[in-house]
Amino acid sequence: MHRILRNIGLWVILLSISTAARAAGKFYIVGMGTAPDLITLRGVEVIKSADLILLEEPSEAEYWKSFIGRKEVFYCPHGSRVGLGLDPKTVEDPDVRAIVERNARQRQAAADRIKKEVAAGRIVVALEGGDAMIYGTTFYLEMLPKDFPSEIVPGVGAFNAVTAAVKKSPVFGYDTNSVIVTMDDFAGRKDINEKLMEMQTSMIFYSMGMNYP
Repeated sequence: MHRILRNIGLWVILLSISTAARAAGKFYIVGMGTAPDLITLRGVEVIKSADLILLEEPSEAEYWKSFIGRKEVFYCPHGSRVGLGLDPKTVEDPDVRAIVERNARQRQAAADRIKKEVAAGRIVVALEGGDAMIYGTTFYLEMLPKDFPSEIVPGVGAFNAVTAAVKKSPVFGYDTNSVIVTMDDFAGRKDINEKLMEMQTSMIFYSMGMNYP
């Protein structure tokens, strides 16, 4: 009898621990790779555990539907990053100021939703094309408390995919031995591509549909 009671007590303790673990909410940013079949195994497992999926555009729900299934989805538009860090009061043009203010509201709404869901013990997963830490949307982390339960699961980034496609390693060879990731799409920042060209190294440009001179 004592052994049975002891076993029941152990079962209750384990059940309590399991329940507590399930009740612990967390926010993930998952890099989906540069193609649907290049996501990592860890990324797949995280998505399986998700209660709520955060996307940027409705088209992504269709593109990644085999991973998302019937999970609940909410959106924070890709364009909401425009004006990040900019005080709307400093924008003189009323039309531009309206856009900056709208984007700020969208970013705040997403951050508030993440905090609310995680506090309720839910798993929120933001899906990002490629690797979230290369040209991905990560401003959520800047808007959440420093000790907020969060984790980033890397994906296959664009420069990984390109070097694989051209079958050349960027870290070996006589004229190429590094990868430099640059961008100039924030106010006050300017790329240094001209200086990099002077070095006569191999360069790969990700135009993203833009006409680069």
